Amino acid sequence: TEFIKSHVPAGQRIFALPFDPLYYFLTDRDSANRQLIFFEHTKIPPEQEQEVIDDLNRHNVQYIILSNRMRAIADGLGTLGTDYCPRLYKYLVENYDVEVTAGPWGMEPWWAWNHAVKILKRKMP
Repeated sequence: TEFIKSHVPAGQRIFALPFDPLYYFLTDRDSANRQLIFFEHTKIPPEQEQEVIDDLNRHNVQYIILSNRMRAIADGLGTLGTDYCPRLYKYLVENYDVEVTAGPWGMEPWWAWNHAVKILKRKMP
């Protein structure tokens, strides 16, 4: 949260996924999109994925918080890009680089422990 607070000016939006809305509260930053949960069980259709991408572009989102729950083994969660949201994942890979990693990224993510994040920064054109 300190990284976001110090690198994202007040009023600029961020985006946190797959399900980390707490970061909006902790950083006092708004989400770039209304969708707050991204997991296999939410069955986000391709049209909605495109809406998310459009919002990231419209709001010129510079930083994204990606938690290691993007690859969770619990039933219904799945892996981002493989089990859900392949278009969004491809967009993130093509348009953002990892700026910071915090926490035990290589550990198995669970609800209340082994939480880790990668903060992605938009690539320069």
